[in-house]
This record gives sequence, C-alpha cells and structure tokens, in this order.
Amino acid sequence: MFSPFFTGIPLHVSLLSEMQGMHEDFKQMQVELIESLKRELNSRFLGIDGYFDTQQMMKKINSFEINIMLKLSENLAVTPEEFL
Repeated sequence: MFSPFFTGIPLHVSLLSEMQGMHEDFKQMQVELIESLKRELNSRFLGIDGYFDTQQMMKKINSFEINIMLKLSENLAVTPEEFL
C-alpha cells in the first residue's frame, strides 16, 4: 500500500494534479495512436492514400480491358458486348 509523503499540499490537490497530467498524456497518446493507425493502413493500401492508389489502378485496368476488347472486336468483327 502506498502512503503519500507529507508535503503540506492537500491530498485532493495532489491527486487532481496527477489526474491532469494523465489527461494530457492521454491526449498525446490519442494523437500518436491515430497517426500510427493511418501509417499502418496506408502501408497495407487500406487507408486514404492506398484507396486512391487502388482506384487509379482499377481505372487503368478497366481502360486496358476496354482497349483490348475494342481491338479484338475490330479484328474479329464482333461487338464488345458479345465478350461479356
């Protein structure tokens, strides 16, 4: 069991001071946790930056697929809808 040192400061004031310090620490930990989580999600292409990268890749893949279908349709004389 912890017994406080006698400093002349009332116990409730000293406890309030410690709680205020903990409150500041929690605020800082919250910011660090959010930044860490964002970094981790982005490294796995699940965060905001990764989402946009994925969307750009999907657009390029779709564009590539359309170009291939158009070239095939020109060579085979069929419409692109027949491939689907």
